[in-house]
Amino acid sequence: MEKIIEVSCLLDLNLFLNIENFNETGITDFKLINQTVELEKKANVSLNANLVLKSNIENDDLCFVISKDQLSIKEKGELIYAYHLFIEYTKIIPRKIIIKISKGVLGNFSFNSLLAGFILALNAYYNTELSIKELLKIGYQLNYTIAYLISGGYKKITNNGNNINTITEKNPYQEYLIVESDDFNLDISSIKKALVTIVNNETHNLYSDYLQFASAKLIELNKFLDTLNLDIKYSLSGNKPLYVITSLEPSLLFNVQAILKKEFPNYQIYMAKNTTGHKVLKRYLQINH
Repeated sequence: MEKIIEVSCLLDLNLFLNIENFNETGITDFKLINQTVELEKKANVSLNANLVLKSNIENDDLCFVISKDQLSIKEKGELIYAYHLFIEYTKIIPRKIIIKISKGVLGNFSFNSLLAGFILALNAYYNTELSIKELLKIGYQLNYTIAYLISGGYKKITNNGNNINTITEKNPYQEYLIVESDDFNLDISSIKKALVTIVNNETHNLYSDYLQFASAKLIELNKFLDTLNLDIKYSLSGNKPLYVITSLEPSLLFNVQAILKKEFPNYQIYMAKNTTGHKVLKRYLQINH
């Protein structure tokens, strides 16, 4: 019998960033408000990154096999490291597994999301039944973003990522347009230099206040959205080359999507909805020899 664990990996959006403290050595504290989303599926196009753990449950070989053409050597190494962290924490006897990963259509889909999904898949595959709190301990050994993605949902992240707390109020924004282009980027080094010169920087939002350090194409998109005069909000999502558009009236987003596809035909534009966490599916296949 073949056991398969399938995880739908999420995209993490930075809805707000506040620099709490900054000096010449870098950002020493910050506050993030993050939301996990999943991309809507379209006919014959997979817009969700999926991670599959696949194994013959009778096979107890101490072997770890990765199957993926698009993963870099560094990414494969990080997957193996996450695997060993999980084994060390649970003290289980590892079995031979094959990992198949599809990164989805977003070219810059966060590899952290795949790592978070991988840890959740291991928990389901080995039936270790670790709680989210325990899984967070493993995620934190990698980085705080993976810990956040394991927990998912609408969260405030403070204390350099060490505190991840659920926001009790409902996120007023439920749907988003995500615009992607290779022409989108931020000059992060210039932003950091600008931050040093600010005496009172605790009210500054990195994404809107420093658009002057963005590429010409990003500025062009921002100015075009200004001309629409619609009840929409738009901002960069972190330093990933993604531009996020949202509204308290989700129906507006379909109109904006149609307008942008006509005005910027070379941009990739996706619809996304809030989600509280990864979806983990466990199934068994009978193998006929």
